[in-house]
Amino acid sequence: MNNINESDIPIDFWIETVEGRAKSMNVELLKKIGAYSVEEVGMMHYEEYSNRLLELSKKEKIDFAKSRMKGFADAYNHFVKEYDKIKDNRDKDKKLLEHYIFHADASFIGAQLIAEANGMKSNEIVKYIPNKKIENAIDDILSSLETESNTNDSFNIEKSEKNSQLLERRVFLRDTAIKLIYTILASIFLYIVYLFYVQYRRSTNIKSRSSSNQSRGARR
Repeated sequence: MNNINESDIPIDFWIETVEGRAKSMNVELLKKIGAYSVEEVGMMHYEEYSNRLLELSKKEKIDFAKSRMKGFADAYNHFVKEYDKIKDNRDKDKKLLEHYIFHADASFIGAQLIAEANGMKSNEIVKYIPNKKIENAIDDILSSLETESNTNDSFNIEKSEKNSQLLERRVFLRDTAIKLIYTILASIFLYIVYLFYVQYRRSTNIKSRSSSNQSRGARR
């Protein structure tokens, strides 16, 4: 298992894995065990992985996490694309795909937490996060920063290690999204500066050529 390259496992394997998890952990079961959020289900996967990987080294655990982040990100992207095709109709299929997306996300989170716990750097982890997931995170952050703080004041949140890990992950995803926004804005700014520079050089060259031609004409 540890010698398999993350790109060697076909996407169909990850899609079938997510579909299997969605069937075995349906909505009714999740309600019974009190797992209402994708973070909570992701934590369940993390705990299961942690117990399974006790005998492995940190490098082996990170390799394990990388293969699953890559695989579940591919599955997530697949289900999101399928969802976008039918989002305006077929409610039954829509709900099923929402369930698959939920479990692909939770599975990714479980692997991400393994990577974080074993020292994988944030700038490496972010390469595996699906673009659509980051876009959604940005939208959620921009729309719910104020309401989230109000909600935290309204509920008595138990201070446990589990909640601490969930909070750390949310902060990581928030910081990643903010960094992405700054990177995009910086890239746009630099590109605009570059365009102005090119335009300036062109205008300078034109003026220089014009002055040179005029001086030549005067000599004649």
